[in-house]
Amino acid sequence: AGFGEYVVVSIRKCERGPPLLPVNLKEEQWRHCESGGYFCLPQYLQQFAALVGLPLVAYDRINGQHLVPYHAAVSQQVWEQIGENFLKLFRRQRAASPRD
Repeated sequence: AGFGEYVVVSIRKCERGPPLLPVNLKEEQWRHCESGGYFCLPQYLQQFAALVGLPLVAYDRINGQHLVPYHAAVSQQVWEQIGENFLKLFRRQRAASPRD
């Protein structure tokens, strides 16, 4: 990522597999995230944001330092603008995840 202030977003508790992506929010339809066996949070966040119409670019590194796959760096300015809406939608995804 370039210069500026960033927040590090993380995901946890994915025992049931990778998080879901929205297909149709009005009808609460979700699909599995295609991870190819390797989950990458920055890529997932960008896919999710694009599908719900939120402007988000997520990075897998800060100042040249790689982050672990379940962490992503997001511009603090952007996160302050969209973070609350993103998290509301993400919670819906968690509620839709199949339970074992």
